[in-house]
Amino acid sequence: MVRGEQMYRLRGAVTREERQRRLGQYYTVSWKNDQAAQGPTKVVMDYQQAATGSQVLRMSRDLPAGQTSGSVEFQVTGESYRIGGRVLAWRIRLLRADEIVAEKRSYLWR
Repeated sequence: MVRGEQMYRLRGAVTREERQRRLGQYYTVSWKNDQAAQGPTKVVMDYQQAATGSQVLRMSRDLPAGQTSGSVEFQVTGESYRIGGRVLAWRIRLLRADEIVAEKRSYLWR
């Protein structure tokens, strides 16, 4: 299964530079909001990398209005992965109008 995922991510990368830009970590988040969205909804990923110390980095994706479930993907790849290193701890939250609806975190998240 891991080999299949690697082949999927690197498909079409011909040169060494293209392959290095795709190397890294990928996170797919499946979400479900039981209530109809009232206000802007987004998925936010906070994370810490090996070389960034205690600095918390953030990525977010806005979700379409009225949608109650789906999935989004976060990528730590390319230059960010090469310089910052692998992700050591993460927290993912589903926010609706800046209110936390759901949250998952890694074991190492403080």
